[in-house]
Amino acid sequence: MKKALEKKVSGAIKEWVGANKKVFWKYEVSSYYKSYTISVANLPAPAHGDIKVLSNNRLLTETQKNQLCRAIKKACPKTKEPADFNVNVKVDYEKGQVVAAII
Repeated sequence: MKKALEKKVSGAIKEWVGANKKVFWKYEVSSYYKSYTISVANLPAPAHGDIKVLSNNRLLTETQKNQLCRAIKKACPKTKEPADFNVNVKVDYEKGQVVAAII
């Protein structure tokens, strides 16, 4: 169950970051690309305070964190018992594509 949930969270984050990539990577020059680690707590139903960008916690606004929360909640299956665990997802931009991996 945990691996499946991690995969769904990673996919939701990848999709959301792909749609909002200018927040993370403002420049089209590849030398400016950097990796980010997004930490999400209290899965499968995080609140905006449970989302942190580890290298720069001020990168996302409250509105963007709420949007990401909704995307994660939508992707995660509803369970009767709370899973209540954390996941760290590393997002990167390679060859014009957003790449996300569980770390």
